[in-house]
Amino acid sequence: YTLSLAANANNSVDTLDLLLSRGAQLEDSGALQNAALYDRLLSVKLLLNRGAKIDEIPATNPGDERDCDNGTALHRAVYGSAVDVVEFLLGKGADMRILDQMGRTVMAIAERRKGEEKMEKIIKLLMDAEAKL
Repeated sequence: YTLSLAANANNSVDTLDLLLSRGAQLEDSGALQNAALYDRLLSVKLLLNRGAKIDEIPATNPGDERDCDNGTALHRAVYGSAVDVVEFLLGKGADMRILDQMGRTVMAIAERRKGEEKMEKIIKLLMDAEAKL
């Protein structure tokens, strides 16, 4: 849980690196999902470099559970309107066809907020990625 909380904090890269070097468990921690949700691109990069699985869906919904159902880092980045993180994850091969625990794709999440400036950019990124499949 500590790793997941550190992932959504500003300037969390050093804290995450320290926690991981001291044995914090990355698998099923939700840290990657939280970093993606809160648009922490440097933390996303660090966590992937340290072995986070890009398409993992943790057993529990980490962090802010009010509005976002459990999904992959890509689901959470789309939900959080994190354009740069979405672009990065897609570039790293995140699978946009995976369903979250509510049975939604990332495109379904994005389309619910169509018209928002950032979401329009995300929809374009997703459409471009889909065209390459």
